[in-house]
Amino acid sequence: MTDFDVIVVGAGPAGSVAARFAAERGARVLLLDRKDEPGVPVQCGELLPSVGTLREMFPRAPGLDGLVEVPRRCISLDLAGLSLFSPARREYDLPFEGHSLWRARFDRHLACLAQQAGADVRTGVTVRGLAMEGGNARAVETDDETVSASAVIGADGPLSRVRRSAGLEAPTLHPCVQYTIPGDYGNTVELHFPEMLPGGHVWLVPRSNGANIGLETGGRRSLKPMLDQFVWRLGIEDRPKIETGGLLPVSGPARATVRGNILLCGDAAGQVMAFNGWGVATSMVCGRAAGETAAAAVAGKASFQDYEKRWRAEVGDQLAGSAWVRRRMDRLAMTGLTMELAFAFLRRWGIRRILGGKRLV
Repeated sequence: MTDFDVIVVGAGPAGSVAARFAAERGARVLLLDRKDEPGVPVQCGELLPSVGTLREMFPRAPGLDGLVEVPRRCISLDLAGLSLFSPARREYDLPFEGHSLWRARFDRHLACLAQQAGADVRTGVTVRGLAMEGGNARAVETDDETVSASAVIGADGPLSRVRRSAGLEAPTLHPCVQYTIPGDYGNTVELHFPEMLPGGHVWLVPRSNGANIGLETGGRRSLKPMLDQFVWRLGIEDRPKIETGGLLPVSGPARATVRGNILLCGDAAGQVMAFNGWGVATSMVCGRAAGETAAAAVAGKASFQDYEKRWRAEVGDQLAGSAWVRRRMDRLAMTGLTMELAFAFLRRWGIRRILGGKRLV
C-alpha cells in the first residue's frame, strides 16, 4: 500500500489548491513545501484580478467565486484601474477591478484550506526528486525520507524538481527584481514598456502603504541598476523597504503537463499570462483541475491525461494567446519606434482583449 494517494510538491496557490480539491474528493493527500512558512519570502507582484474581471478573462472556468474568494485580511488594497505606458510614455487606460494581496497571508490561508480538507501539510521539507518506475513516479524523495504515492503533482515553481525528474519541458524564464516602496500610489495598476527594456516590462502595483515596483527582462543584463533608473525616472525618492527577485515563465504553457502519474501546474507548467506576468488566478484554476483529476484517476474514475484536457479547456486559450501576443511584441521591441507601432496595433485591436489573452486573428 502506498503512503498517500496524492503527493503535492509546493504550497503556493497552485499546490495548496490542488491539495485541497484532491482531499475534498476523498484522496489521502500530502502537501510538501521547502519553506518553513508558505509564501515567505514573497516573490510576487501580489496582484489578483477580481472575480468579475476573472469571469471576463476566463469565461470557461467554472466556479470562480468559490475558488478565488479572498478573505478581507488578505487584501492590502482594492484596485480600480489599469494603465499601460508605451516607450514614449503614451498612456492607455483600461477599466480594471482587482486587489493587491498580502501574499504571505493569502498563501497561508490556502494551505489552511487544504489542511481543513484533510491534507497532511508539512513545511520545511526539501524534495530532491522522484523515484521513477516504468514511466511513473513511485515515490517522492526528500532530504529525510522517501514517501510513496499513486500520483504526484508538481507545483514547485519555475525550477521545478518534479518537472526535471519527469523529463518534461521547461518554460523560458526571465529574471525579475522587485522593490516594495512606501508612499501613496493611488489605486491604479501600471504596466510600463520602456525603450531601455526591449522584450520586458515594469509593473507598479499599489498597496495600502506603498507599492510593489518590479522589472523583468531577458538576456544577461543587470536588473537592479535598470530598476533603479526607472524608479528615478518616476520621481520616486523613497528607499525600498523590501527587495526581492525571482524567475517569470514567459513562453506560455508547457506543451505537455502530464507524464504517467505526474501532473504539473502553476509556474512549473508555465501557466502564467506571459504578456503581463499574472499567474495567481491561472495557477489556482489549474491547481483545482490537477487535484480533482489526480483524485479521480487514483480512484479509477478518470485518466491522468484528463487534466491536460481540462485546464486547456478552462484557461488554455487565454494562456496561449497571451504568449502569442508577447512573442509578437518582442519582435517589435528592438526600437522605441517599432514599440510605438506595436502599441498602435494593440490599441486598434483592443488592449483589454490582449490582457485577457485573446488572439487577434
